[in-house]
Amino acid sequence: MEKNLLVDAIGFKKKKLTAEIFLRSGINTIGELKLFLKNVLDVEIPNSRMCNNKTHSTPFKLFSDMFLGKVNDAIGLANRSGGKSYNAGLLTFLKSIWPGSSTRILGGSVDQS
Repeated sequence: MEKNLLVDAIGFKKKKLTAEIFLRSGINTIGELKLFLKNVLDVEIPNSRMCNNKTHSTPFKLFSDMFLGKVNDAIGLANRSGGKSYNAGLLTFLKSIWPGSSTRILGGSVDQS
């Protein structure tokens, strides 16, 4: 049992160190964003289309374009349970904590806001 706690503590320290490095140096490329999501947050956003329509893009493409500032405003259409809310929440969280970024969250009503 103690060994597992030690492994978890070492893993946490590595993740924290990695997060600090990314926060200092920034994330400027798609590759760096993938590394950050996987190594620090343990998150993988799908990066392949499920259909043959070449005009459709992947969830990761939308996420990365928004995070890296290639797109400022977007509308994401996907199936139910397609990750729209999760990805939007993750993007909002990252933009809220990232140096030089900010977010505004608006609700559909006064109670939601």
